[in-house]
Amino acid sequence: MMWTMFILLIIIVLGLLYDRISLNKQIKKIKGDLDESISKNSVTHLRIHYSSTPLISLIDSINRFMEKYHHNREKTNFLEIERKKMITNISHDIRTPLTSILGYMEVIYRENSRMTEEERLKYLEVVYQKAQKLTAITESFFELAQLEAGEIDIKLQRENIVEIIMDVFVAFFVEFERRGITPVIDLPDEPLYVRCDRGSVERILNNLIQNAVKYGAEGKVIGVNIEQADKLCWIGIWDKGEGIMEKDLPHVFNRLFQAEKSRSNAGNGLGLSITKKLVEKQHGQIHVTSKPYERTCFSFSLMAEEQM
Repeated sequence: MMWTMFILLIIIVLGLLYDRISLNKQIKKIKGDLDESISKNSVTHLRIHYSSTPLISLIDSINRFMEKYHHNREKTNFLEIERKKMITNISHDIRTPLTSILGYMEVIYRENSRMTEEERLKYLEVVYQKAQKLTAITESFFELAQLEAGEIDIKLQRENIVEIIMDVFVAFFVEFERRGITPVIDLPDEPLYVRCDRGSVERILNNLIQNAVKYGAEGKVIGVNIEQADKLCWIGIWDKGEGIMEKDLPHVFNRLFQAEKSRSNAGNGLGLSITKKLVEKQHGQIHVTSKPYERTCFSFSLMAEEQM
């Protein structure tokens, strides 16, 4: 009996000793894997061959932490690249009109005594136009920065979207006539109520109609329509102009995206980025579809209110 107990005790001690040695080996392996992951600045999923539930739980937690750290690091790197691109774009967009202004002002300064009043006024008109463009670019960057920082106050309330659309659309009729554009208005006769910020919706419509005029005038038709679906009101601004290449469609709202030979290329690209931010601030969505010279449509949604 004594021998049996003694042998059993030895087995238990040896088992505990083996368990301890195995645990130490696993811990050393985990430390080695972590050191390698840190030195290579990479993510390595830790694995163990040990049945200890607390240790397995710890390894799972470390793996989740490393995955999250890797994701955050990639996001930080991406944002840093975006920031550098943004600075480059700002520098280019500001430098171009500023260089023109300085050039024309230098001509006026040097040739002032030999210039006629008509020539002087012509140069000053160009300077004024370039200064306006520079101001618009600066204001757009500032507005986008405010939107991204959450500093623009959005107040959602009940509004008649038909009335808002007509107020904005009518303001473009003189420009439509000057460019030979036929407006097509497909709106209900009765009021249609949505929950929105009126000023923001007016800015969205202005941006989209200006975009259609600038890039779709060749099609000679610009239209607006409304559709309702799933408690949402969808407003579409469309034209029959040159359109957007299919490969560029997913990127047109990216403030840094520059498409080749596309309607999203001529300009600093901030208008559509601002438009998207304003739509999202009102819990809406915005999409674009395009078949060149057939129909290019920007559609955005607003929350529909109960109709009276």
